[in-house]
Amino acid sequence: MPSLTWKLIALLTLIFAVAVFLWFIFLGPLSRCDRLFKNYAAAGSYSPGAPYVLHKDTGGADTLIDMDADGVTLKGRWGAWINHKVWYLVEADDSGAITRFLDPGMKHCTAIVEPVGEAPVQR
Repeated sequence: MPSLTWKLIALLTLIFAVAVFLWFIFLGPLSRCDRLFKNYAAAGSYSPGAPYVLHKDTGGADTLIDMDADGVTLKGRWGAWINHKVWYLVEADDSGAITRFLDPGMKHCTAIVEPVGEAPVQR
């Protein structure tokens, strides 16, 4: 009977240790959910690293660009909406015009500008 008692104590200790470990990972201080909740706790506030929420009734992707920017003509727009990526094909006079075009979304998004052309590169 004493060996059964020690086995029971060891089993309960193991269960307690696993429960504490799982609490730390999923609900406690190591929880990623806890950190994400803190980022979104203040409704309407922007926190770096958090995705910018484009609500359907507030303009969507059009709020990220200035359609009236001088020197820029929007030729096309494509989106991978699940990945939160939007591609714009624009014709611009200079880089300042592109900056003005992208200015509304600068505090919410990362923009990568890649120049393209019709003709292949000559060697």
